[in-house]
Amino acid sequence: MTITGDAGSSLGVLDPALAYAAGAGSGGLVYSSVPSQSSVHTRVAQSSDGGATWAFLADVNVATARTITTTDMAVCGAATCTGTWVHEVPTLVVDSTDPDASRRYKVFNHSYFVTSGGTLEYAYGVISLYTAPALGGPWSAETRLLGWDSPSTASDSGVGQNITHDPALTGVSNCVLLTEPGAQTRGTTIDLAVGCVWFTGTKFPIDIRLLRSTDHGATWTYVTTLVDTAGANFLGSDRAQINGADLFTAGGKYYLLADPHGAGGAYLGCVELEFTDIASGALLQLMGGPEPRRLYQAPVGVGWTPCTAAPGATQTGFLMGVANLSVSPPLRIVATNQGPP
Repeated sequence: MTITGDAGSSLGVLDPALAYAAGAGSGGLVYSSVPSQSSVHTRVAQSSDGGATWAFLADVNVATARTITTTDMAVCGAATCTGTWVHEVPTLVVDSTDPDASRRYKVFNHSYFVTSGGTLEYAYGVISLYTAPALGGPWSAETRLLGWDSPSTASDSGVGQNITHDPALTGVSNCVLLTEPGAQTRGTTIDLAVGCVWFTGTKFPIDIRLLRSTDHGATWTYVTTLVDTAGANFLGSDRAQINGADLFTAGGKYYLLADPHGAGGAYLGCVELEFTDIASGALLQLMGGPEPRRLYQAPVGVGWTPCTAAPGATQTGFLMGVANLSVSPPLRIVATNQGPP
């Protein structure tokens, strides 16, 4: 898939997320632009032909130089570290009922610190929010929406809610970080599925949990765990990890796309799960775990990143990111031309 006008993404593009407003003839796509590992940031594109073609519109954010402090000397060998603040795994919603027209387009990111040596410090980050009156912007400055305790104030200073301590978010208080958000709107409600990385013994399981806002993203509450680690293993993971949530609606039903992790933490492919009750976050179940409706497996030798879907993208089907070091650029967004249902 080509995004016309996307310039400077030297290593390619990744992390697609689709959004179509109800009844809209055009749709939006947010994605990660990757000039280098330390300069990943979010861009937005638009299609007016069902996703057959896409045109770059704007940068939602840019990577910026950052200096942080930490009590963990292993990060950079000192209490003060220099590096870059980057933004990846975006998700987009059109919040048409927001009374503030300048905030009706919303992008959620995992924003985090990359050391000058190139180490990705995912826990030194936040779930961030960017807003705009239109898909092409102008996009707001970063709102540090959800943070958590870590050895650095980079993950909790100035956040709207700290998940480690906030009583409305006790269901995610054990997460050492949240990542790979997937959002959707339902009237005045925003659902936000997030990957929760937590620690047990020597391992870091990942499951998918559901948060919800009824005030246009100002505050959030915990709803439920959508797919736990047993469910991750049931869906094919060999390490109790599942991530890459994407929420979408089709034919009056609600769906979750998710990605079980396999050897080395690589994504195995995208699995489509159906909600039986979106209000409570209940998914259709088999004996043993969630019932997969579709499964898209990664080709041998090709890396895989999370999938996305929207009924308005009739000419693309599910989109996903792939990483293939044998081609240039190595990072690409591809269309399956399959689904959604």
